[in-house]
Amino acid sequence: MLRVARHFSWVAAGRWNLTARKRTTVLGNRNRMMARAFGSESLFGGLPIGILSDSYKAGHFTQYPKATEASAYGEFRRGYNKDKEDTRCVFYGIRYIVETFLHKKWTKQEVDNIAKFYDTHKAPFNTRYPWPEDLFYSIVEECDGYFPIKLEALPEGTCVNSHVPVFQITAEGKYTGLVTFFETLLCQVWYPTTVATLSRRCRQIVEDAFDRSVEEEKNFLIPSRLHDFGFRGCTCAEQSVIGGCAHLLNFEGSDTMSAAYYAQFVLNGGKPVASSIP
Repeated sequence: MLRVARHFSWVAAGRWNLTARKRTTVLGNRNRMMARAFGSESLFGGLPIGILSDSYKAGHFTQYPKATEASAYGEFRRGYNKDKEDTRCVFYGIRYIVETFLHKKWTKQEVDNIAKFYDTHKAPFNTRYPWPEDLFYSIVEECDGYFPIKLEALPEGTCVNSHVPVFQITAEGKYTGLVTFFETLLCQVWYPTTVATLSRRCRQIVEDAFDRSVEEEKNFLIPSRLHDFGFRGCTCAEQSVIGGCAHLLNFEGSDTMSAAYYAQFVLNGGKPVASSIP
C-alpha cells in the first residue's frame, strides 16, 4: 500500500449495444464528434490531465493553508504481501508516469473542456463542484502549459524498505494548493513496483535453488527461468507494457512483445532486453 504524506512550510457518453447496429452507429458518430471536441480520441494520451485525479483532490486548494512552499512524499506502508520480516520492495514505474502524463503540455482548450466537466460534476445538494479554475488557466498562461511542481524520486529499480520515501513533490507560491493533485497518478507506481518486487523474490528463489542443485557453469540459465506470458491477463495494452517491463528488471524471458519493444527502444537505446523461444 502506498501512502502520500503532506508537509507545509509556508485537483457515460452512452451505452454501446453491439447487436443494435443502427443505434451503435448513431452513438459512434456522436461519440467521435465529442471525442474530437474533448480530446479523448486516444484514452491515454487524449484525456485532459486536469481530470486524471480523484474528485476530492480538485477541492484541496480551498482547504490547504496558505504557504510559500508545500511538499508531499510517497512511501510504501508495508512489505510485499504484508511481509513483516522482509519489507523490501523494488521501486519501479515512475518514469512512465512522468513521461506519459506529467510532461504533457496543457492547452487552453483542455482547460475549457475541464471547466465544462466540473460545471456538471455535481457536489452534494446539486451545488457547483469546487475546482482550481484560476490556477488551471494560470498553468497555461504563466507556466507555458506545464504543471508547476518539482518531482524528485529514487532511481528506477532501487530496492528500499517500507516507510522510506520513494518520491517527493514540491510546489511554491500560489500553486501550493495543488501539491497533491497528482497523488492519484503517482500512486500508480504501486502496480509496477509490486510486479518488480514479486519478480525479484522469484529470482532469489531460483538463484537459491541453482546454488543447491545446479553446476555453476549453468547459471547463465537463471535469467530465463521465469517467463512472462502476462499480456493475455492484462486489463489493457498499457498494463502489459508497464508490468512486462517490471518483470524484465529481473528476468529476460518474455513473450510480452509490447513490453520487450518498449524496454528495448524506449528505455534501453535499442539494445535488446527480452528473449523468447519460437
